[in-house]
Amino acid sequence: MEYQAGDTLVLTENLRLYAIWRDFQPLGLYAYWEDNGKTSGNTTVPMNGSVTLTVVAGVDQGGLRYEWRRLDYPYTSYSDNDSKTLTLENVNERMTIWCDVYDDYGNNKSVQFELSLDTGLWARAAGSGTNYALQRAGSSVHPPL
Repeated sequence: MEYQAGDTLVLTENLRLYAIWRDFQPLGLYAYWEDNGKTSGNTTVPMNGSVTLTVVAGVDQGGLRYEWRRLDYPYTSYSDNDSKTLTLENVNERMTIWCDVYDDYGNNKSVQFELSLDTGLWARAAGSGTNYALQRAGSSVHPPL
């Protein structure tokens, strides 16, 4: 005989009771990046700019809890932010941000955000044949070809 979680069982004799616990994982726990519908992705942030990261998450039953952290050592935790969004101000370096989404049963899904900086720097190859030089934005080719 099989019982469900929460069922009441009354033993009327001195019997041995054996139970097999099956991990309860409600169907439908999901989490992904709002921008691309995937569990990871890249975005570019202007130097000293701000960015808002948003996770779309849901579960068939129960609630959700969000834990945001930066992948550095030791981890930078944004523990005061139990929200589907995280806003970072004055971003001045590349970083990886994780959002772990937990359901009421301890199951989790993770979403990874790779942040790159747009510093306005660019370069291109200038020349012909086998002679090339790098040209910085707003400058002439040096040394001349």
